[in-house]
Amino acid sequence: MTEAAHPLSTFAYRAQTSEGQAISGTIDAADQADADRRLAGLHLRVIELQPAAPPLRSKLWYGKLAADDFLAFNQQLAQLTAAGLPVERGLQMIAQEIRRGKLRRTIDAVTADLENGKTLPQAVDAHRGKFPPLYARLIDAGIRAGNLSAVLLNLGRHLTLVRRMQAAVWRALAYPAIVLLAFAAIFFFVMTHVVPLCRMPLFRGMQLPAITQAALDVSDFLGGIPFWPTLAAAAVLGMLIFLTLGLIGRDPNISEHLLLPLPLVGAVLRRNLIARWCDAVGLGVDAGMDLPAAIELADDAIGSPGLKADGQAIIAAISNGRPISASPEGKILPPMVPAAMDLGATRGQLSQALHSLCAGYQQQAEMRLAALQAILTPVVLLILGLFIALLMFALIAPLMAMFGAIL
Repeated sequence: MTEAAHPLSTFAYRAQTSEGQAISGTIDAADQADADRRLAGLHLRVIELQPAAPPLRSKLWYGKLAADDFLAFNQQLAQLTAAGLPVERGLQMIAQEIRRGKLRRTIDAVTADLENGKTLPQAVDAHRGKFPPLYARLIDAGIRAGNLSAVLLNLGRHLTLVRRMQAAVWRALAYPAIVLLAFAAIFFFVMTHVVPLCRMPLFRGMQLPAITQAALDVSDFLGGIPFWPTLAAAAVLGMLIFLTLGLIGRDPNISEHLLLPLPLVGAVLRRNLIARWCDAVGLGVDAGMDLPAAIELADDAIGSPGLKADGQAIIAAISNGRPISASPEGKILPPMVPAAMDLGATRGQLSQALHSLCAGYQQQAEMRLAALQAILTPVVLLILGLFIALLMFALIAPLMAMFGAIL
């Protein structure tokens, strides 16, 4: 009976390469003995081998690999190249862990291109729509520098930083947004069911206070709106706003002009952009690129028009033989960044300087993000409390006026 006649099972393994480096992963085989033979054929010494749970399906996100899928793929590829395995063999081993889905199809396509004679950067670039825009260039730089695994691991760290900061911003804004939505529902109920009680016969014929009359006017307006059609229209409007914000977020020119000038939020986003740019430039330098090429790589990776203009100004200064610190003041980069880069380049410590700048601005972004959450929530609650106080005063103002007239 041929091997193909047996249903394949997935086995998790821990092994060592011939150089003694530890490696782990999964492999598909007919049985445990077959898995052990396959691993031995890869020149791996098996330490532990046992059945594994079937892998989860890959996720899709706007035609690209899901962020979790790509990070896992990049990490595994880095570990396999660090172990000294050929790239084609490493990709085949990664593909064996995934039975279906977009990630499996992408890896199979890249592997097929490699078998047809393409280099790894060419194969990745042929499927650029599935990977981050800088991936093929970084792989090419890592191969030329003879340190592909370190470049891939640094890229994973950079993308993790981006995702962590994005998640932190959303967490900071989520609670105030939920509070506002809850208040809107309560406000609608009070205005349509409680405020109309001010028209009770007890107050008939008396001049209502101005604040009460204003509340009644708002109540009449809201009461004349049909509830369910309004709720459906609000849901549609919310979806349109969400989609519009998503489209704006994909256009860096619009998003920078709208978001960076905002108080509190703009300061967080600006420092996050600077941290990511410095990290990406350092990533290129670590890969063996010269500084202008690393800056262009960072400009492409971040996709910020302001940072691209600042980066081009630094490249122009270098091309003209001037110090980096002599570049004009940037739109986003503060003068300290080119000054620190200039000092680091002079001392032969450019990579360390860039990563220190990244850590510093990342810390500043996180501190301002914590301050944003600490300030935004009390401000929202204070505004809501003020609205509630005015509403309660509008409800009791007629009683106060009536008691004043009696006394």
